[in-house]
This record gives sequence, C-alpha cells and structure tokens, in this order.
Amino acid sequence: MRELLHIMAVFLCAVSSSADAQDANKFSIGAALVSSGSAYSGVSASSRFSPSIAYEDEYYKISVRDGVAYKLVDKESSKLSASLSPSFKPYDSSDSTVLAGMSRKMTLNAKLSGSIDIVRGTALKVSYSSELTNEHGGNLLELAVSQFMPIGGQPMIFSLGTRQHDSKLALYQYGVKTSEATLNRLAYAPGTTNVTYVSLNTFYDLSRSISAFLNVSANFLPNNAKNSPIVSKGETISALAGISYRF
Repeated sequence: MRELLHIMAVFLCAVSSSADAQDANKFSIGAALVSSGSAYSGVSASSRFSPSIAYEDEYYKISVRDGVAYKLVDKESSKLSASLSPSFKPYDSSDSTVLAGMSRKMTLNAKLSGSIDIVRGTALKVSYSSELTNEHGGNLLELAVSQFMPIGGQPMIFSLGTRQHDSKLALYQYGVKTSEATLNRLAYAPGTTNVTYVSLNTFYDLSRSISAFLNVSANFLPNNAKNSPIVSKGETISALAGISYRF
C-alpha cells in the first residue's frame, strides 16, 4: 500500500511540475466520510474519513483511490479506458475471531472499462479486470445499467449491476483455503460468484470550484457466497459523502 501511494505521489508531482496555466481545474483534492457494512461474521459496520487527490486531463486520470487510467475512446456517447487500479483487501484477520489467521492483501489490477449510451440518459457499462500481483490471480467482470434522472433540479444517477467474481477471486473474497481450515472453519470454495448491486450517485456544485457528492449502494450476495463459514450477512449497505475542490 505504502509503495503504491508513493509511486502515485511521484507521478502526480511530475504531472504537476509540467502543468501550465491552462491546467486550471484539472487537479482536485477532497475528503469523504465512508460508512460501510460488512458481510463477514463478527465484523461490524465501520466509518472512516478518507482523503483524495486526483489529476485529469484529455487522456489521463490519476488518483490515489482509483489508480492511473488512460482514455482510449472519449466520445459523447461512448467511452473506453485502460487502467492500473488498486483493490483494497476485503478484511483484516484481526477483524474477528472467525477470520483469525486468514491473510488478505491489497492487490493491483489491470482493467479495461467501457460505456455506451443506449438512449438519452441511459448507459450500459462494462469492465473487466485481472489481478497482477499474484495474490489470487482472479478476474472480475462487471456489467451495469445507469440512468440519469434529475429530481427537483438535482442530478441523480441510479445504477443496477452485477459483479462476477471468477472462482479464484471468489475464493479470495468469500472462501476458506485448505491451508486456512480449522475445526470450526471448514475449507470452502464458493466457485464463480455474482454479486448484484444497486447504487445512487448525486452531486451539488457549491461554487465553480467546490462540489459536494454522495454515493449510497447496496450489495446482495448469492447463496454460494452466503453459505461460506466466514459470511453471516447476505446484504450490505455502504455510503460515501464528501467534498472536493478543483483547481
């Protein structure tokens, strides 16, 4: 984690040193309050403040949270990008006694993401990512439909989607490896797992440079994930609210 943050910080500094007066509003800094539930046994919901820093120009987007992305296609009705992005570990072994001895780490993923407008305000989004750091070697396929809908003048984006974890990633996220099995925690391989989710995004411009934003999402685990000995909940809700300043 520390090494990745250091690399991104150096990259941001290099971009900053080469930017000129025309780069106004390409940088943004901010902070958000993140509240998230957990599906894992013995792990309660948690809240934390998370800082953010990002840079975006015609081709690149760089942020500590999402990594480095390059825009391959950036048209009004279709977009395609390739990225290297971090994936934070799903839990710490110290989070509960049920997870004791189960080590999980942050990973780095190669990701291809695209979207295309179906009709005005409705978009189909797809992404495929593959893990590069040899932690689990799994892949993630995500499909979603998003709908832009202004309500009372406030922009709202509703999304319905699914994330398909292949068997390797599902074992890493929800399973118990043979080497991690105990008398009270049997080995368990969930196989390919499809997690359905719904989300709501909105934002509000407080000024030309300052914006507030909100995301609320709910995830619904399938039976093969819920049957895991380390999982106790089939649904989780998370929320993110924050503010950003563009300069």
